[in-house]
Amino acid sequence: MRNYTDIASDLLLADFSVLPVNDNKRPALPTWTELQRRPMAAEYADEVFKNCAGIAVICGSVSHNLECIDFDSHNKDIADIYNRWASPADVANILSKCYIETSKNGGIHVLYRYEAKQPDGNQKLSMWASGEAMIETRGEGGYVIVAPSDGYKPLYSDLFNICELSIEERDFLLAKAK
Repeated sequence: MRNYTDIASDLLLADFSVLPVNDNKRPALPTWTELQRRPMAAEYADEVFKNCAGIAVICGSVSHNLECIDFDSHNKDIADIYNRWASPADVANILSKCYIETSKNGGIHVLYRYEAKQPDGNQKLSMWASGEAMIETRGEGGYVIVAPSDGYKPLYSDLFNICELSIEERDFLLAKAK
């Protein structure tokens, strides 16, 4: 089992609120509501990240309007759908400002910060025929597991170097994903 203490501390210094998760991708704390409003103190991170199974960042205003577009595979080929979405030049240009990673179940996460007075909550953008979410956002009140958690790998850029998108750029990406 990895020790995520140093990574959590680095993410806290980069203005992200972080959350330890267990093997089934659930919060490894009895409650995490307060972390949706205020990041934990760095000295507390030393204790709570010592034995966790992974690390998540909390989206929304607590992490300076962090949002994630989450392409969920649900045992289907999401890579082709993602590639068709990401390949037009106007989308690719905006994605060059984002951090992109793969998840342990074959999904793809696109993370960015964006201009907003009040960030949106989680949204379902597209569904599989089975009714499961194909593309959704993780916004205010949500979280997303990130590399170097087991099975999560960076594809493009670095979480510490993501740029802030304009509201128009962010809305354009969401409209294309729908």
